[in-house]
Amino acid sequence: MDNLVLHGQQGRKPKVSIVIVTYKRGHLLNYALDALTVQTVDDFEVLLVVKPSGDATEHVIAKYRESLKIKVIIQEHGYVTDALNLGLKHVTGGIIILLGRVPTTELP
Repeated sequence: MDNLVLHGQQGRKPKVSIVIVTYKRGHLLNYALDALTVQTVDDFEVLLVVKPSGDATEHVIAKYRESLKIKVIIQEHGYVTDALNLGLKHVTGGIIILLGRVPTTELP
């Protein structure tokens, strides 16, 4: 549990847990987090599993720290499935949403 860094609001357990895994996607993370800030339901937490890469991820997280309830979980080693499992270990909501990679190109 020493790799868990909490950001955002503390309090009661949320109804929904959203798990996002990111590595070298700081430039795209804005899109996912922007979408979450405009949700009409606010009873959710965001679990962001980050494999440090030296990109803009930390800057993006800082931008959303106040507006979203974010738990940042640092994953030093492993693959995407390991990161998802690590995120799932920390969910507190009864409903779990796994957000996949943000597309790097527009869909038709």
